[in-house]
Amino acid sequence: SGGGGSSITKITAQVDNTATDTLADVTGLSFVVEAGKTYRFEFVISYNSSSTAVGSRWTINGPAFTRLAYRSAYALLSTSQTVNSAASTYDFPVVANGTSGATSGNIAVIKGIITPSANGTVIARFAREGASGTISAMPDSYVESQEI
Repeated sequence: SGGGGSSITKITAQVDNTATDTLADVTGLSFVVEAGKTYRFEFVISYNSSSTAVGSRWTINGPAFTRLAYRSAYALLSTSQTVNSAASTYDFPVVANGTSGATSGNIAVIKGIITPSANGTVIARFAREGASGTISAMPDSYVESQEI
């Protein structure tokens, strides 16, 4: 049996990453988990890129776990996306796309389940690829989570 209704948390401010290949938290885009309980989650992140030549990667981090399974999908080109499946470790994938689909209106979706072995917070993370530029998680990006 689950813990009831779902919870939605959204960010209200833009979060930028300008560091090459360095993961940063999407500040505020997270949910709290308790050890031994199982949760489903879906992050929906609207993001901008300073140029289509600036790529990104989108992932999660959190507490120790006994089970973690998720997949992520985000823009590669305007007509294609990167899909990472069967992720069972944090900060996956380890490399970013070389491009973005557009300078605005990109979307990243990360969905999965987790059974943490410690209390903590699951948070979205992202990195920028390229010699320069910015990837920005935009306001109203959200995470929906629910104990199942």
